[in-house]
Amino acid sequence: MQKKDDGVRIYVMISKELSFVSSRNSSHTKQALLNKSKTGNIKVIRHPNHNRINNTLLWSHNEKSLIIDQKIAFIGGIDLCFGRWDNEFHRLVDLDETIKQVGEESMDTNKRYFIGKDYVNIYEGQIDNVERFGEDFIDRKLVPRTPWHDEALVVFGEVARDAARHFIQRWNIHKIEKFANDSSYSFILPKT
Repeated sequence: MQKKDDGVRIYVMISKELSFVSSRNSSHTKQALLNKSKTGNIKVIRHPNHNRINNTLLWSHNEKSLIIDQKIAFIGGIDLCFGRWDNEFHRLVDLDETIKQVGEESMDTNKRYFIGKDYVNIYEGQIDNVERFGEDFIDRKLVPRTPWHDEALVVFGEVARDAARHFIQRWNIHKIEKFANDSSYSFILPKT
């Protein structure tokens, strides 16, 4: 995101959830990203519009990728949302009196590593009040968090270019569906 101030164009597609199915609050994410764009170079599309007409009443495409200059592509489990931040230790708790030194890593026992809605136990129900993301969802003194582990890969060259073309095709389709008459949302063309 640091390159955004250098005029780099950033295109983000976010799956638009149904509030009664998921509480990810993709509108918050969209607004946070747009607020970082002083020059309008960050564009965000939330999709789909859930309705019976285009047969998207319940679900949306939940693909995850990060593509840089059509040369590098990260594909797979990149969940940048509440409750999904984790590290290789997959801690169940982060309470002062329960944090100990683990191996060579030492931890600041006065610091919380899982802030607010990032401390989640999926078996305790859906996250609520996502607008207040700094507030705890569950009582961390009584309930352990659910660790999260996802897999992703990075590819380069022609494979990354193919992933970029896939993203571009999806972007252009959703641009037509949602921003057909909005010239500030441009079509993306693949590099030749």
